[in-house]
Formats: sequence, structure tokens, C-alpha cells
Amino acid sequence: MSRFLLLATLLLAGANASAQSVATVNGEPLPKATLDVWVQLSGQPDTPALRTKILQNMVDRAVMLQEARRLGVPERPQSRFKADFARDTALIQDVLQEAAAATPVSDADVKAEYDRLVKENEANKEYLAHHILVDSEAQARAIIAKLHKGARFEELAKQSKDDGSREHGGQLDWAAASTYAKPFGDALAALEKGKMTETPVQTQFGWHIIRLDDVRIAAMADFDKAAADIREHLQQQRAMDVIEALKKKATVVYN
Repeated sequence: MSRFLLLATLLLAGANASAQSVATVNGEPLPKATLDVWVQLSGQPDTPALRTKILQNMVDRAVMLQEARRLGVPERPQSRFKADFARDTALIQDVLQEAAAATPVSDADVKAEYDRLVKENEANKEYLAHHILVDSEAQARAIIAKLHKGARFEELAKQSKDDGSREHGGQLDWAAASTYAKPFGDALAALEKGKMTETPVQTQFGWHIIRLDDVRIAAMADFDKAAADIREHLQQQRAMDVIEALKKKATVVYN
């Protein structure tokens, strides 16, 4: 239950309450009906300790609201706006909650969305590669020639300008092609596993020789771990669908 909805509900309960009260603050009664609603909306077991805690909150709020009225705060334009905004937000939330209850997101909906994401993710590849980075195209072509003659890639990678991979024989971490500079990523994605670029690849960092070692589908969270987030996303999407449907039926004129 949102804070706005809680406050709006409590105000309504107070306005319609019977004469029965649980306390008075400067002669102003605090209705038992307000306490009952607050306990219900708390989502906690109805115990004397909870009621005592909520009653103290009611007293604190009453003291502050009385002070606000004494200072004329309710008549201030900004205060009126905030109060109206809180009320309207609570009403909107009620509409969306009722719509969500009418068309709840089922376990089957969540599983179907997960399966769709898995299918979509099949196009998301990650690459494991080695590379050697040098200053000039001539240097890169000379290295390619040595590799064709049988030199070990990892050995020649000791010449690489890339400090991060040089000490590991030029090996890079698993990554999507899009995480690299575009010429590098395009060349990487075009390679066959186990092959290297036959011509040097230029980026803003220099000239690269790239060898593709392996390809895999980008990892996704297991269904059990992803289900809660997917359910929340579907619920939010349905709320947006409700709003869009109402907007389509509305007559909106911008002045």
C-alpha cells in the first residue's frame, strides 16, 4: 500500500468516523475507525502492541496537523497542490490496482515471457578472443606473416601495446562485439572460431590482429531468479496498457 493511498484512506476514514474515539488531542477526537483502517492496511497481525504504536502515530500526526492549521498551511497554494496531488495519486493507484486484480499476471504469463526473452537472447553472442595491438599497419602485417609461418600468437602478443591483455598472451575476457570499438567488433563477429583476421584492423587505439577462440550465447538468469522481475515488468506493462487505452478513448485538446 502506497503512502499516498494510506493517507487518503485514513483521511476518508476520519471524515466518516462515528463518535467513538480512541483518544483526544487538544479536544479533537481521534476516531477508532481510523485506527482500525490503519491496522488493516499495515499488513501486520492485529495486536495490542501494533495498535499502541499506530495510536501514537495518530497522536503525533494530530499534533502536527493542528499546528499546520494554526499556521495557515492548508491555505497556501503549494500545500493545496501537494494535498490534491496526493489525493489524485491515491485514486489513480486504486484504478490501476483494480485493473491489475481483474487481469492478474499468471505464472504461465511469466513463463511465456521468460521463454520469449530466452529466444530473443539467442541472437546475443559473446566472444572469447586474443588480440595483438601495435602502432602501425606495417607492424601488424609483419606479425600476421610470422603467424602464418608458425609463430605462436601468445608469444607475439608480448609486443602488444595493450597492457591489460599482453601479460595473458593477448587474451580478452568474454564480451559482446558491441563492447569494442566498431571496427574491432565487426571484425570479431565476422570471424570463424579458431581463425584470425588476415588483414590488420584499425581502431583509434592502433592496429589489431584478432583471433577468435570461442563463441557462446550470452548468459541469462535462471527462471527462478528472473521470475519476480519479469512479473513486476508485466504488471507495469499492464498498467501502462490501461492508461493508453483510457487515453485513446479520451478527447484531449491542447490549448
